[in-house]
Amino acid sequence: ADVDGEIPILSFIQNCDVVYRRLRYFRASVGNASVIDKVLEGIINGLFAFGLSIVILSLLNFNPWPLLVSVSTLLVSFAFAIGPTVAKAIEGIILIVGVRPFDIGDRIIISNSPGLSTPGMKDSWFVEGT
Repeated sequence: ADVDGEIPILSFIQNCDVVYRRLRYFRASVGNASVIDKVLEGIINGLFAFGLSIVILSLLNFNPWPLLVSVSTLLVSFAFAIGPTVAKAIEGIILIVGVRPFDIGDRIIISNSPGLSTPGMKDSWFVEGT
């Protein structure tokens, strides 16, 4: 505020923009949290169903361990095959969600990228949600 107690219009607009960005960030955070909750619910339901099926097979006098050992060898080999790809995807997610290199409303400009020089493709995007 100046000496007369008035706020310059530029300061007012900048503060309105800050409040708007915080509100958009909050809405995006709530949306992301609900998506993460649904994914975690699916994982926990799957683990519960797996444990329950092991218990039921044990109650029916069926030994599930030979089946689990054979399936686990396939899962371990599959994990080694896709491990680096999954690690890069998780690194990207952590970069975007944790570090937040950009904010809602920022313009991202891509330049000198091979493969993006196709006609009709834009060189910049606006961030609408994170």
